[in-house]
Amino acid sequence: MKHLMRGFLSFLFGVVLLLVPALAAERPFYQGKNVNFIINFAAGGPTDIEGRIVARHLAKHILGQPTLIPQNMAGAGGAGSHGVLHPFRCSSGYQKTY
Repeated sequence: MKHLMRGFLSFLFGVVLLLVPALAAERPFYQGKNVNFIINFAAGGPTDIEGRIVARHLAKHILGQPTLIPQNMAGAGGAGSHGVLHPFRCSSGYQKTY
């Protein structure tokens, strides 16, 4: 009987040790945030369509599932969006290019 009680208490203690970190975990970093997803070619082209498909599915695989907002910045063969990205920061500060 003592061994059974000791085994049960050990099991209960182990379950508590496993559950405490899960309850105290922080929420994912990107939860509830918007991420500007800059597509560096004009709207309606193959790169735009592919970029929007990637943005739609990428949000499902990022912890916190942020809202990805696709934005087109055409010009200079795609180099314009990269030139804008570095000096410019959106209000939230989260940007990705495609």
